[in-house]
Amino acid sequence: MEQRLEKRINAELTVLLYSYGVPVAIGKTKNVTSGGAFVETRYQPEKKERHIEIAFVVRNDVETQFYRVNTQIIYRTRDGFGLTIDHFDPLARLPIKGLDTQNKTPLNIA
Repeated sequence: MEQRLEKRINAELTVLLYSYGVPVAIGKTKNVTSGGAFVETRYQPEKKERHIEIAFVVRNDVETQFYRVNTQIIYRTRDGFGLTIDHFDPLARLPIKGLDTQNKTPLNIA
């Protein structure tokens, strides 16, 4: 039985991936918690690379906003990798609670 500290929410959010501050790929979250996410992507960071930045892309009718966070890679699969978020600013968390892009339902990752 899997034990989690935070509730996992299935959510397909677009994310940009940055390696050493340079954008390297795009991906989609498969699930998100307030402390981490699984990102599906074809990009495979080097084995030695443990830290990666991601930017959640939040779109509305007026603008597109990016919420960038530092993460650590915890595990890797063929389809992507699991991340823990080093520090997730509570103010940045609010817009990400916004919408599940597929279902248009509120996300609550607080």
